[in-house]
Amino acid sequence: MCFLNYNDCEEFCRRLNRLLFNYLPEGYKFVMPTEAQWEYAARGGNKSKGYIFSGSNNIDDVAWYNKPVDGFLLTEVDGKPGIVGTKAPNELLIYDMSGNVWEWCSDWYDENCYQNTPSQDPDRPSSEKFRVLRGGSFHSEMQSCRVSNRMYQNPNERNSKCGFRLALEIPPIDSLSKIPENLENPNLSEDNFRKNYYAATKSLTPTRHIFTVNNTSFEMIYMENGTFIMGCNSDSKDCKTNEKPAHEVTLTDYYLGKYPVTQKLWYEVMGVTIEEQRKVAYKNFTLFGVGDYYPMYYINYYECEEFCKKLNYLLTDKLPKGYKFAIPTEAQWEYAAKGGSKSKGYTFSGSNDLDNVGWFSSNSKETQEVGMKNRNELGFCDMSGNIWEWCSDWFGYYYYRESLPNDPKGPASGTQHVLRGGSWNDNERSCRITCRNNYKSDFRYYNHGFRLALVKEYTTY
Repeated sequence: MCFLNYNDCEEFCRRLNRLLFNYLPEGYKFVMPTEAQWEYAARGGNKSKGYIFSGSNNIDDVAWYNKPVDGFLLTEVDGKPGIVGTKAPNELLIYDMSGNVWEWCSDWYDENCYQNTPSQDPDRPSSEKFRVLRGGSFHSEMQSCRVSNRMYQNPNERNSKCGFRLALEIPPIDSLSKIPENLENPNLSEDNFRKNYYAATKSLTPTRHIFTVNNTSFEMIYMENGTFIMGCNSDSKDCKTNEKPAHEVTLTDYYLGKYPVTQKLWYEVMGVTIEEQRKVAYKNFTLFGVGDYYPMYYINYYECEEFCKKLNYLLTDKLPKGYKFAIPTEAQWEYAAKGGSKSKGYTFSGSNDLDNVGWFSSNSKETQEVGMKNRNELGFCDMSGNIWEWCSDWFGYYYYRESLPNDPKGPASGTQHVLRGGSWNDNERSCRITCRNNYKSDFRYYNHGFRLALVKEYTTY
């Protein structure tokens, strides 16, 4: 595939991860390779024979390129890429790493980065104008197809010579679920650890559950019981009064949806499309994003409760013993958005740069498909921006002054429920993790949706 810019390739990876999340091992995800990963594979890895091109010193054996004939450059394939896999593979049986199409890498380009590159899993420059391309193309001369040759281009540009190659990222060991005692061995190699990890963890609480209702699957991520600081640090100039004081909260374990409830999932449970739901809100309201993987909106709090009741009925035989689907509490929502026990203290869910993780007023004019921005520390998507998410707490402006320390559920009564996360038409301040919003519980709005929780029944009202 060619005529791809860097951003197209990133979106491809995000969509593929979402489509195949049922099948990927825990923590694995499809990504664009780093420049170092690409070159190691192109050189043949630990089987390398030191070839100039990927798989040979004779470029004609392994590459489609711009071949000199009688003093003229002749493109072997008439000005277009060749069929993949029709030249010889390299030492690792990987094809077309010299020639055919330039391949995008995830690194920003820095001409001098090799002078200061660390020896292990090198970090790439964090802010440059161009992204790296490797491998050469059908339009390249022989020199450009060398394994070590580096090229760069504006990440927004598309042309007939640029494509990419997938990588499957392996998670670091410390990002996996709780390590069984029989694997906590300092002499156990990482390779042997990974070979035995999944068999050894069968008896542990799974770090995610994947449910399917009427052929539509959705993922719930496990949140181990833990303690965190809820609310906004008083040192932050962006704090609102209703986010103070910051206070310690301890939560029982639960699960939370990786994504907000989508229009497809809502239809499979409720039998209502976004177009029909818009008419329930008001027939002349505008639609702000339509599609299976867009978040559901124009839904009020009570409709979210009804959704949970119907889903519990539909999946009665599939639920873990003692659990049921519910709207998350405000504390459950914030603990997950902050990254739980792996929190890095970001302002937004997964980053201090909202554009990396969220859709908001500066980069969107409507809702967007879920999962198109980066995940947070625990793998949750869209917890800053895209859609405000209902929580089960009644809203209390000064509730944090009297909040219970264990599994708080908000005031005992009220007239409005809490919403969290910000949305596509909000500013950065509204998309901070600690920002609190509230609306009448029967109110339907174009940027109100919700995210499922799976909770132990005794922790709900």
